[in-house]
Amino acid sequence: MALAGTLGTVDAAPTCVPCARRFLPDRAPLGVGREATKRTPVVLALAEQLAPAIASRRSLAPMLLRPLLLVSALLLVALPARAEQPHDAVTLTYLPSRATGALCPEAGFFAFEVQIRLGYELVQPTASNHLTVKVDRANGLFRAVGEIRDDDGNVVFARTHSEIDCTRAVVSMAILVSVKFTRSPEPPEPSPTSLVEPSPPEPEPEPEPESPPQPIAPSPLPERRLFQAGLASVFSTGTAPTLLGGVSGFLGVRWPSTSLALEGRALFAPSATIEDATVRSGYHFTHAAISGSGCYHPAWALVFACVRIEAGSLFVGNPGFEVNPSQLAILGLGFRLGGDWALTPWLALRIHADVLGQPLTNIIKNNVAGPVIWTQPRVSGSFGAGPVLTFSGI
Repeated sequence: MALAGTLGTVDAAPTCVPCARRFLPDRAPLGVGREATKRTPVVLALAEQLAPAIASRRSLAPMLLRPLLLVSALLLVALPARAEQPHDAVTLTYLPSRATGALCPEAGFFAFEVQIRLGYELVQPTASNHLTVKVDRANGLFRAVGEIRDDDGNVVFARTHSEIDCTRAVVSMAILVSVKFTRSPEPPEPSPTSLVEPSPPEPEPEPEPESPPQPIAPSPLPERRLFQAGLASVFSTGTAPTLLGGVSGFLGVRWPSTSLALEGRALFAPSATIEDATVRSGYHFTHAAISGSGCYHPAWALVFACVRIEAGSLFVGNPGFEVNPSQLAILGLGFRLGGDWALTPWLALRIHADVLGQPLTNIIKNNVAGPVIWTQPRVSGSFGAGPVLTFSGI
């Protein structure tokens, strides 16, 4: 009371409200979250209500009001803010093969596809994890191979995806990388209503009788079946006394690493010469054959290897005399080596070489009792090149 009489009294002073506003910050400082900013009007309103009561004493107002407002402002600044989730980062090495050519998108396309799914730029030049994406051709498809290694060289992510279209393969790999770095959202903070005393638990339902186990369906093939058709220019030696040339065509079924094909060919030599014959010129030869092959296509290369069996006939003629016999049965069994060079996702250039053993012994004479002018060798060879079309089955 003595202190009050000494200090005296003054009218209620709402003029301290601007003081409160002066001590409170206009906006949340850096690092303070949205929750702290939302509480600023609450602290300001509390200061406006307490200012007249505290300022009722002339000399207590400067001593008590200012420290109170200063402490309130410091508490507001010190309110914890919820930090954003840290973003992952990787360096990117994008390696398209020469076989893909201009059919595949560039590295920027891949990085953008990842960014639009994650919502931030994953590719950074100084990241600790290293992502390598290789795009090549395998089994007639475009294959994207992704691998992530940490600074110690440990593989933390490895995926492979193949598509008939290169852009789809690259986009699919971007989705797989995005899934790798997608984080589940943080659980929300408990609301005040969750602190209310929980209701008694509901009685557990009675267990249902177990049903008999269902048969497990067989898993589907990892890649779909494709069909192929092609034409080729072919040259053959060893089947006739001279070099034959013509065309061949095939139809086949293609799986990821194997294929089966049925092929037919027609080869000709309209005017040929036999050096050891009595009549050296005027010969014409026609070779017609059908063959079947089964091939293996390794995933690591564009080449393939086949086992091939062939059966056909060689027709011989000369207008100057009777050739004996005029028709020979030709049988061959051997192998084929070849390679496919992709021009588009559906079209490729195929080159192949065949080596066949010929178990039958065939000879050509001038006539029935004449001398032998040619004996068929035990091995024949051929070379061909032409386009191959790949299309989907039903």
